[in-house]
Amino acid sequence: MKKTIFVVALTLTAPVAFAQNASQVQKLFEAGQYQRVVESAQPDGDPAVLYAAAQSRQKLGETDRAVETYGMLATSDIPAKKATPCTSLFQVKGGKFTRVYPKKPASFDCNAKNVVTVQQTGS
Repeated sequence: MKKTIFVVALTLTAPVAFAQNASQVQKLFEAGQYQRVVESAQPDGDPAVLYAAAQSRQKLGETDRAVETYGMLATSDIPAKKATPCTSLFQVKGGKFTRVYPKKPASFDCNAKNVVTVQQTGS
């Protein structure tokens, strides 16, 4: 007599819907759904999503984790003296950070011309 074993595998998925692009993440951020924004970010993901996730971590009071997330945006190789070309410029107005450049929210200018080599002279 042969025994037949049937294995049924059920995959349960969490009912959390992850945002697929930067505009969806921005909407979550604006709605105050900071934890969902954080969950949407991937280390190699869209810089705009990472930026929103870093800001969300700040809103959640996770300052150290926010610094780590911001660090994912500015990948650099210090020992090899290679800096990231990606930049954005903010200024403080009335005690709040205000975007100056680029104007588009959650965007960066990643032109290679942003990196300038400076020659040290003297000691």
